[in-house]
This record gives sequence, C-alpha cells and structure tokens, in this order.
Amino acid sequence: MTTIQKGGGGSEGNAKNLDVVRQNLDMYKQELEQVRAARGRVSTADMAGNFGGAANELFAEYREGFAGKNRQQVDAAKLGSICDRLGEIATLMADLQKSNPSDTNAGNLEIVRTQLGSFETEYDEVLRAQGKNVQ
Repeated sequence: MTTIQKGGGGSEGNAKNLDVVRQNLDMYKQELEQVRAARGRVSTADMAGNFGGAANELFAEYREGFAGKNRQQVDAAKLGSICDRLGEIATLMADLQKSNPSDTNAGNLEIVRTQLGSFETEYDEVLRAQGKNVQ
C-alpha cells in the first residue's frame, strides 16, 4: 500500500486503509511493550508455576468430563477445546524453557506433552465413536 501511495497511483481508499494499518501497528507495538513490561515483573518460577497450574486445571476438566465416560455421549467440541488450550500451554512452556531453562518446567512440559498426546488420541476415538470424520 505504501508503494502504491508513493507512486501516486493510490486511491482515497488505499490512503484510508494505509492509515488504519498504521494506527493498528502503533496500537500493537504499545501492547507488545506492555506485555514485555508485565512479563518482566513476573519471575520465571512464577510463570512456570502458572503454566503448570493452568495445565492441572485442564487435566481436572478432562477427568470430570471424559475419564471413564461413554465416548458416544461426551462433548467432542469441549475435548477439542481442552486439547487446543493444552497445546497453547505446551507452547508457552516450551518458549519459557528455551529462554529460561529449569528442571521443574522441563518436567512439567514433558507431562503436558504426554497428556496432550493422550487427549488428542482420545479426541480421535470420540469422533470415531460418534460417527464423525477423523482428520
């Protein structure tokens, strides 16, 4: 859009779109600065603990809604959501481990990855049991 505008070929719509993009970029830069500042106030151990706690909540949600239940009667979408959220936690834990290695976080990350694999396998089995396509 900038190249078009500089070349004199841009329309009024292009100029407005470029302005919107610039405003959004400024907003995202400010947000990123705030996130970095907030992250700097939280210790690595606290972050690892928070990630582990969030994973434990998802493990409990799984136990309550799926463990020992009939696959044909459980909520596949809810299980998919648990998998998605646990995957996000695993990514955050892995990122933390790269920047600030710790034995505790490494152990928790291994548990989360193992559970995620089990949950994803169970998700596929639930879909099969409910007659839905597995991808």
